[in-house]
Amino acid sequence: MFGLRKSVRGKLLLTFVAIAVLPLMVATGIAVVRLRQTMAQRAGADRALMADQAANWLDRIIYERALDVQQLGTSPELVAAVTGMADPASTQAVLASATQRSGLLRAILVYDPQGGLVASSGEEAAVRAERNVASAEWFRAALRGEGTAYVGPVERLPGGAQRVMLASAIRSGDDNMGVVVADLDWARASQTVLGYIERYFAERGSETVRAYVVDPEGVVVGARDADRVLRASIAGSRSAAGLAQGRTGSEVEELFGEGELLVAYGVLDNAGESSGWYRGFMGGKAGVVITQRAEEAFSDAGSLMWQMVVLALVAAGVVAWLAWVVSGRLARPLVLASEVAERLALGDADQEVADPGTQDETGRLAKSLSELVGYMRELTAAAERMAAGDTHLRLVPKSEKDQLSKAFNTVATVNAELVAEVGRLTEAGKAGRLEVRGDVKKFEGGYRELVEGINATLDAVVEPIGEALRVLERVA
Repeated sequence: MFGLRKSVRGKLLLTFVAIAVLPLMVATGIAVVRLRQTMAQRAGADRALMADQAANWLDRIIYERALDVQQLGTSPELVAAVTGMADPASTQAVLASATQRSGLLRAILVYDPQGGLVASSGEEAAVRAERNVASAEWFRAALRGEGTAYVGPVERLPGGAQRVMLASAIRSGDDNMGVVVADLDWARASQTVLGYIERYFAERGSETVRAYVVDPEGVVVGARDADRVLRASIAGSRSAAGLAQGRTGSEVEELFGEGELLVAYGVLDNAGESSGWYRGFMGGKAGVVITQRAEEAFSDAGSLMWQMVVLALVAAGVVAWLAWVVSGRLARPLVLASEVAERLALGDADQEVADPGTQDETGRLAKSLSELVGYMRELTAAAERMAAGDTHLRLVPKSEKDQLSKAFNTVATVNAELVAEVGRLTEAGKAGRLEVRGDVKKFEGGYRELVEGINATLDAVVEPIGEALRVLERVA
């Protein structure tokens, strides 16, 4: 890998792949993010509409059951019961009939103005009933309600049952004569709505959709999973803040420790808008929340991401193959040139430069290297001839800037002059002209020292000869 990165072919390959793949990967990331945002908006809007409709449905159920209780409060039978003018059996029959008609009301009880139990819908209700509720908040609220129904919070009863108390004053004209209260079967009412939502999405392949009812503080007060009722909470989340503001909307956030969820919510505040006696469940601040795991909600985005990743990998493979072929063609002349240059650097001029078969820059580079090798061979041959004593050899410079050929010719010229000068001295010695000396002004450096040495040698030889001649002249 490291060798590939250091080679021209490897660098070209990596560059081509990076240029082709990186923009595709960036485009994939941007596309996935934008698709996820679009899906979050669309899916969130659809689920928010569903949450709003479910909230209205559930609010309508509570409203209608509260209306049943309110209408019981205006019945002559209950007025007669709290005034002691009705048969207890007939009153119980009226209350029992009301529970059967509603299907969701349980344990309907009647209390007089002092909070004493007057009648019940059956023996089971009577057993569970408190005998006096004068101090209970719901009783006082219903008794002074002036026609306004009391809708209590969600409560968990012994045994796990869930209820919402619905109470209304028993009225005779403008007078409140007592209170009628009923337990709404909250688990059945809420799960009817929440179960429909979850089944609706499950039938369409969304297995992780869950629906809840939450109170104004974000506490879960309704769920198909009974263990979550009054135990789980979305307090502090953006969805809880939206519900607190009375909005319908959606968010992508973490809830219930389940990781990232697509959360949609709607408020239970519409059923009694035209009614002066119904103030809404939990003051109209409760809401329905629909959640779905983000990986399922945005599965299409995930699929697109993997498709784009596979496409990028395929593109990378194709580009890598093309880059390998192209880079090989581009790099081959450079590799050959590099090998030739390395051998030339070691003084090896005995080599041939292969023709790359191209006329581009790499082809011209190979041609130039071939000419350089030929030039080196020419210089080598000329140097060998000079070493063999050829003083007449001269090179033709390749250009005005061919300093090597000019320097070679200069050396050849100096050698020729040196040979000529030595020859002149030799001829003069043969002729007896021992006073002739070499012209040191023609030479420089070592050549001058050589001529000076020859002159010194001649001086050393000639001096005793001259002395002998002087002696002979005196003898003569």
